Amino acid sequence: MNVTTKGNSIYVNNLIIYKFEYNIRDFKIFSNKIFVLLESPPNSFHNENIYCIDEMGNIVWQVEEISHIYLDSPYDKIILDKGNILKGYNYDGCLYEINIDSGKIINRKFLK
Repeated sequence: MNVTTKGNSIYVNNLIIYKFEYNIRDFKIFSNKIFVLLESPPNSFHNENIYCIDEMGNIVWQVEEISHIYLDSPYDKIILDKGNILKGYNYDGCLYEINIDSGKIINRKFLK
């Protein structure tokens, strides 16, 4: 599966499969899942800006909504580690481990 992005669009094998509301900041691939981190414009309060989509462009999940320290606290980095655990860093200075099958938060660590 060859995945690329441009602006708010994601492509698989050069075919557009999905257009998001906001631009794509980063993505990671595991098996047939594409984990997408979206840009979140200032004061948009779009804190749940991590999605999982399949290779056909279906949204599998959006990261679980949780309370944050700040009202505008989107994720700004994602990592897929060697144990196939998706990690998201947000503006609060927290690291969240995210279940790759459901988008639920399974662990939270304060880093700052």
